[in-house]
Amino acid sequence: MDAYMGTREAAELWGVKQSDVSKWCREGKLKGGMEVCEQDAPGKPWRIRRDAVPPTND
Repeated sequence: MDAYMGTREAAELWGVKQSDVSKWCREGKLKGGMEVCEQDAPGKPWRIRRDAVPPTND
């Protein structure tokens, strides 16, 4: 199994919009260790570690 997923898969898994996942990557809000979100270059698709945890609304 691949260690990464895209924003679409993460959004489906977490029940949120794909745009929210992209925003969380840009803002560094996903938790799960170092380099949770990676991008080859600005504007390229995000790769998100499968063990990443979305932010909570506390």
